[in-house]
Amino acid sequence: LALLPFLLVYVFFIVYTSRRHLMDEFMEPLHQYRTSMVLALVITSAVTLTFIITDFLPFQIIVLSLILVYLLTMVISRLPPRIKAVIVSVIIVYSLYMNFELTVSGVVILWVSITVIQLIRKLLTSITREALQDTMAVDELKEGMILASTLYRRGDEYYFDDSSLLDRFRTAARTGDVSTLTYRGEPVVSAMAAGLREDEIETLRDLVSQGKIKDEFRIRRGMPFAPAIFIGLVVSLLIGDLAMILFRLFDLMF
Repeated sequence: LALLPFLLVYVFFIVYTSRRHLMDEFMEPLHQYRTSMVLALVITSAVTLTFIITDFLPFQIIVLSLILVYLLTMVISRLPPRIKAVIVSVIIVYSLYMNFELTVSGVVILWVSITVIQLIRKLLTSITREALQDTMAVDELKEGMILASTLYRRGDEYYFDDSSLLDRFRTAARTGDVSTLTYRGEPVVSAMAAGLREDEIETLRDLVSQGKIKDEFRIRRGMPFAPAIFIGLVVSLLIGDLAMILFRLFDLMF
């Protein structure tokens, strides 16, 4: 976590200086403030219902309450818009009547937290992936460059695949094809940290000339190693354990 501030600043610097088109994608959570507010109201409604339900239970377990909040949030979120609006409105009015200040502060904190989390998530996922990768033609490839994803072969088909295990689980659940969980194909050129070898570049060049893959390759852009380690050390010495600080902030907010 000590490297997280440097990573955020470095990615944001790249986006601001050379990938300005990604700024719109990064600011998307701010433009969707209404959606974040609705989610905050839904979560507040779920928390209120959880308190009402647990009052009737002979015992109260925090884990059980959290699970109940999650389930109620999912159920309310999947309701038709009009029914959801009525239910959320009634519960929020009840919550305001019972404790006005706590309800208002809770909704505001949830709204801000959801927006901030979405911004950080954007920056650490799709924005980071785009900012720290370059698109190159096969003639621009050099030995030592690192592919963003591994090239696989299945039969006569060649394709790049950087999907995670979770993505493959989702695909298997959606399509019913469980073979993707265990076998993605035969690796042709891997995205190893050692980088491309000359013979692998020749393989890619041959596949492009045969029309089996596009002349378009995603290459990872390296992050300055020495500054990252130095800044991580400075953050650790001056600020301390960021994980512990984040936990304390959440305790103060909630």
